[in-house]
Amino acid sequence: MKYYEVICFTPYCGEQEYFYLEIPDHEDLKDDKWCAEVGNLIAENAYEWYDEAAEDDYEDFDNYLASCSAITNEITKMEYDICSRF
Repeated sequence: MKYYEVICFTPYCGEQEYFYLEIPDHEDLKDDKWCAEVGNLIAENAYEWYDEAAEDDYEDFDNYLASCSAITNEITKMEYDICSRF
């Protein structure tokens, strides 16, 4: 197995969330399935933080979501076991 930390960001400082993925060795994070999963995590984080200020700045959720992003870092199994519990 391979383990990843996914840090999702909105366009606003401090609005991020950490997620953790466990994927089989024979699969790659760049596969469509996992790209879609990271996209879902970005959207989940965006929904969490979307408010009137974001609506005013970005006009609608789609524009706001387009400004959101994520960073993925491969981590060890031990890091995954510890971090994914929270």
